[in-house]
Amino acid sequence: MAGFATERTSSEPLLLNDRLALFGLTPASIENARPTTVQGLRAVCVSCSLKARCRDDLASEQRSADVAANCPNEPTLQKLRSAQ
Repeated sequence: MAGFATERTSSEPLLLNDRLALFGLTPASIENARPTTVQGLRAVCVSCSLKARCRDDLASEQRSADVAANCPNEPTLQKLRSAQ
């Protein structure tokens, strides 16, 4: 799967994978249907300034609505989930 790390060499793709899972999405399903969307999601994640908050939020059992609201990929992820 191009664009998604399978090892912990870079945290951004893994954060994105974890965020996708919260929406019931998989990298493969998006990549097959919308490869440019995957590239865009990854680019936004890589440039995001909230990585530490995102990492903490995804590691917590009680996810913060604030981080979700501040995730720049959130609107796209919601649209992808709705399109399933």
